[in-house]
Amino acid sequence: MTNAVKPTLMVHPVYQNDKGILGYEALSNAFQTKASELSTPLIWAANNYFLPEDFAITKLTELAGNVEYIDNFEYEYPIMQGDIDPMDSVVSASTTTNTGINNTKFVVTFKHRHFKFQNIINSPSKVQCQVKAQPISNGQNWDYLLEIMGNNPLATVPAADLAAGALWERMATPVEIEESIGTESEEQYPARAKNQINTLRASMKWAGHIAEMPIGGKAAAQFDKIKFDVPMRQSNGSVRNFKYWMHWKEWQFFMKKLRYKEIDYWTSEYNRYPDGTIVNRGPSGKPILRGDGILSQITNRDYYSGKLSAQRFEEIATELFYGMSGAEKKHLQMHTGTLGHRIFNDAMQNQLKSYFTTEQTSNIFVTKNGETLTLGAYFSTYKTRDGHTITVHRNPVFDWIYRNSPKYTGLPSFSGEFIFLDMSTYNGVSNFRKVTRRGREMVYGIVAGMATLPAEYGSTVYKATDKDVASIEYIWEQGIQILDTSFCYRLSLNP
Repeated sequence: MTNAVKPTLMVHPVYQNDKGILGYEALSNAFQTKASELSTPLIWAANNYFLPEDFAITKLTELAGNVEYIDNFEYEYPIMQGDIDPMDSVVSASTTTNTGINNTKFVVTFKHRHFKFQNIINSPSKVQCQVKAQPISNGQNWDYLLEIMGNNPLATVPAADLAAGALWERMATPVEIEESIGTESEEQYPARAKNQINTLRASMKWAGHIAEMPIGGKAAAQFDKIKFDVPMRQSNGSVRNFKYWMHWKEWQFFMKKLRYKEIDYWTSEYNRYPDGTIVNRGPSGKPILRGDGILSQITNRDYYSGKLSAQRFEEIATELFYGMSGAEKKHLQMHTGTLGHRIFNDAMQNQLKSYFTTEQTSNIFVTKNGETLTLGAYFSTYKTRDGHTITVHRNPVFDWIYRNSPKYTGLPSFSGEFIFLDMSTYNGVSNFRKVTRRGREMVYGIVAGMATLPAEYGSTVYKATDKDVASIEYIWEQGIQILDTSFCYRLSLNP
């Protein structure tokens, strides 16, 4: 990352207080005890924090009222994922040469018992075959005896249709004209999904009389120019004026807390073993509960190598929207980072070039001011031929998490991740909901020591400790519930 100021011109470097307590020593080490020595990097550092509107999942759940309150750390919920799958994939076949010629019966092994005796099943090449006997279990999979249907004795099943992974589809069940026997039916019951709530914590400490140490001189003047539209701790939701250094610390603390709260919605991973035990323990010896976040809950995933086409985006949107037949309000969001936004823009521009020449679009992408030309206009929305709209939600989280992942064109590969979220409503309930325990959504308190408390906290002669420190402690519980992940999708960059 390029420095805001050339290092040789800086009076002193940016100081990061990693001691966890705001006190005179920290301000002294940061050269902030003398107003005339304020350095610009302090202002630049503010750009490393998200803005309130950047906390997408917090907005879509908590702020939108999509919160489910429960009584326990664990939670389960029923889920139906459409009808019994009418398709199954090939594991192996008894023969792949002239298979089925002259109505010769042959055996194909499928993963499941989705197909029934007498069903017609259709190969990828549209060769129709009938199941001639009840499928036989061979341990993990199922063997099917098949015969080609039709009036061509030379018809065969292509070898590609019998390769592992080839998808066959169940169709109707034709029977003989007389004396036929009954067919087999099946039914499906709701599945149950489970997850658990995360307990998160954050502490902010300070010492001595630092809570009333004013921001003076040039520092105060520069802070006065910056409008931090961030609600602080006041109950009326008003915006804090930066009067004391304590306010500056508090602002950073709140923003970091919100950032990691948002990141946890995406990255948390379930840690309960199949037998119910939890190995992860904290200093007290008690279990640390972790539930699956958004990334871990989405199982539909594919990869791309660095370039994408508009057709690929359209195919994904078509497949997802097509499947949302039970949704009352269809709503698909696509989240990505800076890299993903660039890749999406390139795909849209390439699509545009295939229909129009550069000259025809020059007034859109090139603007002129006197003798100066400016090149730059970027796509953020694509409307497919089916009328579906794909909108890029450029999410700062994607640029922050997994920053140690392999780089692609100078950015972390996760910045090029595309996450399609089904934000539809089903039976009057949002597909995305925050889950928490009532009364534990956010708990905070002041641990008052001998240190001066900010005026907004109030004051008391009763102290919790004789040490010249104080702190504010936060505990909150959160989990994310996706009722149906069938129409959520991850497209990951594989650089």
